[in-house]
Amino acid sequence: MKRLAKALLLTFAAFLTSVSARAEDTLERIRRTGTINIGYRENELPFSFIHDNKATGYATDVCLAVVERMRPLLGGDDVRIDFRLVTAAARFVMVGAGRVDLDCGATVMTPQRRKLAEFSYPIFIGSTRFVARRQDGLTKLDDLAGRSVVSTTGTNHFDLLSTLNRQRQLNISIVLGRTLNESFELFRSGRVSAYVTDDVILSLLVSSMPDPDAYVISGDSLNTPVPYSVIMAPGDLSFKAMFNRAFLDLAASGELERIYDRWFMRPALPNGRNLRLPMSSALRTALAALPQEP
Repeated sequence: MKRLAKALLLTFAAFLTSVSARAEDTLERIRRTGTINIGYRENELPFSFIHDNKATGYATDVCLAVVERMRPLLGGDDVRIDFRLVTAAARFVMVGAGRVDLDCGATVMTPQRRKLAEFSYPIFIGSTRFVARRQDGLTKLDDLAGRSVVSTTGTNHFDLLSTLNRQRQLNISIVLGRTLNESFELFRSGRVSAYVTDDVILSLLVSSMPDPDAYVISGDSLNTPVPYSVIMAPGDLSFKAMFNRAFLDLAASGELERIYDRWFMRPALPNGRNLRLPMSSALRTALAALPQEP
């Protein structure tokens, strides 16, 4: 009983802390403290990671560019940016408690997650694809019929591939890897014809190879593309609208595409790695369809 009572008290204290933090909206807190807190990841390439002891990456750069456009409303040039290391597991708690104003990592927007935080307009749209050896000429899902394909156990990519295999009667032999690296090694060593997972992960893995041109990532997407967004405190719709208005300006000016090209089309990653992942038609379409007033 004592342990239960203690746990309840701790839970109630955490709830009060969160409510207290949210009683003051994000803009008021930034103006009062003169600081905007930006969350980043330790190793979430290319979106957010640490390099030369600094936070960097695509999502980080997008947030910084948006904040520069928001400065006149935040308090001008005196507003300081404070980077805060956030784990993927703690991101929703951090924004909910007001400890992070903008969490700039690789967060996929889902209906369930929208109950935990406010999501910006999409900064990236990802897909499930496969990688194959260029010499094999495998570029679309139907090309995998009758072949061995690896996916990682416990992932939605395995479930997706299994469903498509059954629906299209492709007779694919699905091999399971226990981890991402084990799955890629099964493919790299030639034991299977292709590897199915996120397109960004595939680009990262291929970029680490001595001969990246020997591999090709499928044009076919195996799923409905999913949006990645910046997250903010739940319920703070005015701050979300302010961010989105500045993001619209970033996209319209062409700067968003320049930031994208830097991280996905140039050797900007450690060791000069180049993802060679052009901006998807899904992201271009989504950006073109955004309302001009959030």
